[in-house]
Amino acid sequence: MANTGFFLFRWRSYLPLVLIVPILFAALEFEYLFESQPYEYFWLLGCMLISFAGEAVRIMTVGFVPRGTSGRNTTSQRANELNTTGIYSTVRHPLYLGNFLIIMGIVLAIHSLWLTILVALLYWLYYERIMMAEESFLKDSFGDTFVEWSRRTPAVVPHPGKWRRPSLEFSPRTVLRREYNTIFTIFLLFVIIGIVTESMNADDVVIAPAWIALLAAAGVFYGVIWILKHYSNTLRIEGR
Repeated sequence: MANTGFFLFRWRSYLPLVLIVPILFAALEFEYLFESQPYEYFWLLGCMLISFAGEAVRIMTVGFVPRGTSGRNTTSQRANELNTTGIYSTVRHPLYLGNFLIIMGIVLAIHSLWLTILVALLYWLYYERIMMAEESFLKDSFGDTFVEWSRRTPAVVPHPGKWRRPSLEFSPRTVLRREYNTIFTIFLLFVIIGIVTESMNADDVVIAPAWIALLAAAGVFYGVIWILKHYSNTLRIEGR
């Protein structure tokens, strides 16, 4: 399973794209919740909150970690040190927990039971192997320190009672530099879901002003952070 996980780790940015096909099939069956547009808006808002709860977990993770850890690297495993404080004192794989909540919020917005079960099962099978590969690497790298930490720390279900203060201060600039892409993607996907579902129920393309405003705001946010990241040192902090 660990060997399979190393392969999946390398291609983890692309393999989830296979979900596009079942999502499209589920979208063809879409109907408003209780056949009511107001209920549908409340449901969509709740799903967005779930996804942003997942993003909050990611922010709590990357905002406290040093450079060279908890990254988006895919070509090889990398960890300059072992994170054991902050959110890592309550759960071993907080980024994958955050990703799961983000994906579940998006999938639940389509309110298809079979799609929700399928994605949850695939996510479990997929990331279980990646987590085993990562832990194999960390055990080889940090030995008994990793073993001791892994014994007292749950894998994916956080234990708040085990919280230990982070060794570094929270860095908003690090969060913006590393998470702006994910934040924008969440907004983009929910705007797409909103436009598609409204259009399906109206039998015509419907783009409400609210969706345009939301996408425009998200686009401005993305553009500003992208420029700051690539053409200035504003978001860079030594060692982060």
